Amino acid sequence: MEDQQKTENEIRIAKGDSDASENVTNFGEPSTYTCPECHGVLFSIRDGNLKRYRCHTGHAYSPDTLLSSLSESIDDTLWGVIRGIQESIMLLNESGDHFAELNEPRLAAQYFEKSKKLSLRVQVLKDMITVSEHLSRKEIEG
Repeated sequence: MEDQQKTENEIRIAKGDSDASENVTNFGEPSTYTCPECHGVLFSIRDGNLKRYRCHTGHAYSPDTLLSSLSESIDDTLWGVIRGIQESIMLLNESGDHFAELNEPRLAAQYFEKSKKLSLRVQVLKDMITVSEHLSRKEIEG
C-alpha cells in the first residue's frame, strides 16, 4: 500500500470507518503489544524513522504514548486490586463481628485473623504503587 493510501486509510480509521479498519493489517506487522484501551492487537507501523502502533479499532500510539498508557493501565489495575482486597477485609471484619455476636468466638477469630493477613498484603501493594514511577519518554530522559 503506498504512503498516500495509507494516510487516507488511517484518517478513515481514526474517524471510525469500520471498513477502513479491516485494512490495518496492511499497514504493518502484528506486534507483541495489546491496545491499552480495547486490548486488541497493536500493529507496528514504520514511517521512515518513525515507529508507531495502531489497533484495528483505530486507537493509535507512538512508542512514548504507548509506554505511558501501559504505565497508567498498570496503576489502574493495581488500585483495582487494592480496592478488592480492602472490600474483602471489610467483609471479613463484618463477618467476624457477626460470628462474635452469635457467640462463636473461634469462628470470629478466624475471620479477624484472615482480615489481618490481608491488611498486611494490601499495605505491601500500596507501598509498591507509591514508589512506582509513571513511565514515559519525558520521565526517562529527564
